[in-house]
Amino acid sequence: MAPKVWRGRSILWRIGLVLVAMVLAIALIVSAALATNTEHLTAPDTEMPEVGAPEPALTALPVDAPAPAKAALGKLIAPLAADPVVGDLTGVVIDNATGEQLWAKDAGRTRIPASSTKLLTAMAAYSIVPADNTLPTTLARGEAEGELVVIPGGNVTTAAAEESTFFPGSDSLDDYVELAESTGETFTKITVAPGPYEGPEMADGWNEADIPGGYLTRVQPWMLDAGRVDPEETESPREGQPMYAAAVELGSRLDVPESGVKLSGDPVPVQETIGAIDSGPLVERTRNILDDSDNVGADALCHEAAMHVTGIDHADPVTDGEAGYTDAESRVSIEEATDNVLRVLRDKGIDTSGTELADCSGMSRENRISADVLAQVLHLAAGPEANPQMRALLDGLPIAAGSGTLQDRFGEGSGAEDGAGWVRAKTGTLSGVSSLAGIVTTSDGRSLSFALMSEGTSPADARPGLDRIASLLRECGCR
Repeated sequence: MAPKVWRGRSILWRIGLVLVAMVLAIALIVSAALATNTEHLTAPDTEMPEVGAPEPALTALPVDAPAPAKAALGKLIAPLAADPVVGDLTGVVIDNATGEQLWAKDAGRTRIPASSTKLLTAMAAYSIVPADNTLPTTLARGEAEGELVVIPGGNVTTAAAEESTFFPGSDSLDDYVELAESTGETFTKITVAPGPYEGPEMADGWNEADIPGGYLTRVQPWMLDAGRVDPEETESPREGQPMYAAAVELGSRLDVPESGVKLSGDPVPVQETIGAIDSGPLVERTRNILDDSDNVGADALCHEAAMHVTGIDHADPVTDGEAGYTDAESRVSIEEATDNVLRVLRDKGIDTSGTELADCSGMSRENRISADVLAQVLHLAAGPEANPQMRALLDGLPIAAGSGTLQDRFGEGSGAEDGAGWVRAKTGTLSGVSSLAGIVTTSDGRSLSFALMSEGTSPADARPGLDRIASLLRECGCR
């Protein structure tokens, strides 16, 4: 993946100032409600370097920062919400300190959410899976002479390169080569045993044309770089059969010809387990999935959460000398994964009436989520009741004009410059559909969650309009 470049010197300067304040803002969202946990907070050991002083230095936000008045906020948003560029707009703004709704426009109406779906997926994962959870891919000696058996465990982030590219901290295919070579054996064939996924590999509403387009691939439990053909390109075409492609690449590094590589739908007899290679931790994978909106990673994360509920993610993949996950209790379907997300949200007190998930990435146009549900998910991460692991969701959100899918937005001349560095939000884009859902700190120091959903106009028109609304929230004193 090519290195990301910061654009615009004044925007860079501004972001350099506000990122420190954003960290403080997130920490102070909870105000006095989290006072009992302050013993875990320590001052930095070193002083921050000077950035320059054209304006007063930023300081910690006051815990009693005033909230925007509903009437004043509504009056400011009204003309932007009525702008034709945002089409048919629904949205909501929530005060994170109190959970109170400050502004809403048809917030309960469900829409096609596009990639903002990933907020639900990440919240479900963070709610039930430890942040340091890893997924093992196991190697074993097959019964057949010279047979290396790979038992997938759900890791789609293995790096093809020696060092991770798209998913920092991930395992590398060279780790598998080293483990296989440590046996001193010469392998002549590679068999991939059944993994913990079952059912259709394409979700309802997916199009196979999006595989070479780089948006998705078949849901399979082992891949290199989330199925990318070119691991250095975020938008690289994906492999049509990513698990087979991973096995073929492993074979090429072990001098096993492609003719000796196969995927097995049945349990594979093995002599013994050689060892396992673990993925990177869940928190690192989720951060990348949110920041760069990786669809394949999101659907794998969704499966991981469902697998964790039953303990599949760390179950012994070899039973009675046979490798693989084959019975119904040890496999998870797309439908079971999406159902698990909705169950977790209901358990958190979110009303999911009318919410429909055909996938966990947002590529399906059959998904339906309301702006209210998106904002409630964000409030769970930013409000007084959030625990540190749930707050990790906020850390993965793209930064306006700074990172991920917001890197090229909120720039100079956009009309949304004031939101640069202050808005952190998940984007969502499909043909005729645009969404933006995230958090922002007002100029008075109040933390807000917001969700904006647009239909009926092109994303090229809608996105700047949504950005201007989010930026207005940053500017707002609104009293």
